[in-house]
Amino acid sequence: MGAGRNIAAIRGISGVRRVVGERAVRGRSALRKAAVRKAAAAGLAAVSAGAALAGCGGHDSAADAPLVRPLSGAVSDEGPFANLTGLQVLERANAAMGAATALTFREDGTRAGHTVHARSVMADGGRCAATMSDDTGKQLRVIGTGSAYYLKGSSQFWKASDLPGSAIKTLDGKWLRLPAAAIRSGGSIAFMCDKDQFVKRMGSQSDVGTITKRRPTTLSGARVMPLLHVKPEVTTTVYVAMSGRPYILAIQGVRQGAAGGRITETFGGFDRIPRISAPPADRTVGPGALGGSKDFTV
Repeated sequence: MGAGRNIAAIRGISGVRRVVGERAVRGRSALRKAAVRKAAAAGLAAVSAGAALAGCGGHDSAADAPLVRPLSGAVSDEGPFANLTGLQVLERANAAMGAATALTFREDGTRAGHTVHARSVMADGGRCAATMSDDTGKQLRVIGTGSAYYLKGSSQFWKASDLPGSAIKTLDGKWLRLPAAAIRSGGSIAFMCDKDQFVKRMGSQSDVGTITKRRPTTLSGARVMPLLHVKPEVTTTVYVAMSGRPYILAIQGVRQGAAGGRITETFGGFDRIPRISAPPADRTVGPGALGGSKDFTV
């Protein structure tokens, strides 16, 4: 499941972007919209940094802590995966993840010297509740109801860019309301909130590098098959359930280089549909309230 799938996301949400249409946006409105765009991009580049190593998380202490425990007895028994290659096991796991109607995702780790965290519960139809944060105080919360998305950033998040003070004041304690169509396919918000895009990105680089089956072990009491996925600059271990559906239960990853880090991701809540509702209307604002155009995407 390629760690590279999240490596792209590690670089952050692409931000609020102007839709290039037939009319040009001019003046203060354009400047403010660009500022909102830059704020989202800059802030999310930090808080979504963890969402990059295809499935891992944890600050240093958590990332370094043992995730699995050795099995006693016949550790060589590969059970349902005995006659499959590592890639074939991973393909089955990706298919199981895609078939789940809902799942939870937790990520903790480090990147470029900073601690990053992400939490999300996702269900079919674009419904989600997610939070991303880092150790600088930047935090972004996202709620997706299927028809709209709501973004709420901390003051540090919105101040991470040149967003005008008046817009920051307007957003204080408020949720930025965007139609579902404003969420850019393939962007980091979609990655954290759209289950189908999330699973698709997880498996996007399964055929890159080498995937090797390791000896079965246990993860939180569940028997799992570790898959070692080695790619240039990125190494991940994917833990696939050996009983029931072959869900991916956890991933640990390490990326080399100055922008690298160590990430651990865990998954659960399969097929448990969450209850998600929009924030109260009086606690939301649209992009027009910030002095910008309605026509932009995230």
